[in-house]
Amino acid sequence: MRDLGAAYFELGRAYLVQHFQAHARAHDHFSVAGTTASLAATHTPIEQAALAFAEAGRVNPNAPAWYEPYARAVLLLAHDDAAGCAGATEAILDHEPDLEEVWKLHAEARARLDDTAGALAAYERALDIRRSDFECHLARAALLPPKQATTELHAALKIHPGLKPAHARLARLALDAAQLDEAEEHANAAQETYEGEVCRAELFLQRDDPARALKALAKARELPGCQNRVNYLEANAWLARARQTSGEEARQDLDRILALEDIDGRFKVPDSEPWRKLLAKAKEARARLT
Repeated sequence: MRDLGAAYFELGRAYLVQHFQAHARAHDHFSVAGTTASLAATHTPIEQAALAFAEAGRVNPNAPAWYEPYARAVLLLAHDDAAGCAGATEAILDHEPDLEEVWKLHAEARARLDDTAGALAAYERALDIRRSDFECHLARAALLPPKQATTELHAALKIHPGLKPAHARLARLALDAAQLDEAEEHANAAQETYEGEVCRAELFLQRDDPARALKALAKARELPGCQNRVNYLEANAWLARARQTSGEEARQDLDRILALEDIDGRFKVPDSEPWRKLLAKAKEARARLT
């Protein structure tokens, strides 16, 4: 039964990683409503993780004593009780301080309590136990300012060359710093991921290449991530293409954008400042064609 218990534990780890990744993506949404809906959807995998960890202890009578309280700590986080999870993991670590998995869960709970220093220290402790844990470097990068985040991401790539989430994050940081060549290098390495394709699209738009931007956005639309952001960038690409063309071609692209707002002024897309500015530019360009 030991092998079955180990299998359940690994299943729990997979569900937990899935939850952490989805939770991080949820905060990248273009709208508050999108973030709220995506956060709600992250509960299922972490609840499944808690069940798997509990089962790992149940089927193996020789399972480590910390399996059961660890499962309870995961369930507390699943119920949005980050403080309870932090306390439960701290209690485990008081007795067994060399449990990498528990330090990582403790770090996640601290991060959700806005205790950045505590989260960073907990991830560092997990790395002291297993230096090859690239997930800790990714998690630390999400909590740090750009310069330090870049260092953490390169550390993750040193452990796991070709790690697409690290390349995608480096592409985003390079784009924000207007380092377009570096952004292109990392975005190309992160192709077939949502953030990688979105970064490629933004890069192409900065280089006034709406055709390639639209191709990248078509790929991003098929991947997990904020589709409102894809819609917004797609509309920007249509506007850029309309400025490169004339006549009926330009009119069609501008009308696509204006169709996102109802005639009476109600928005089909989120009523936000970026969308209002984009629609205003499209209306101005459309007026010049008539």
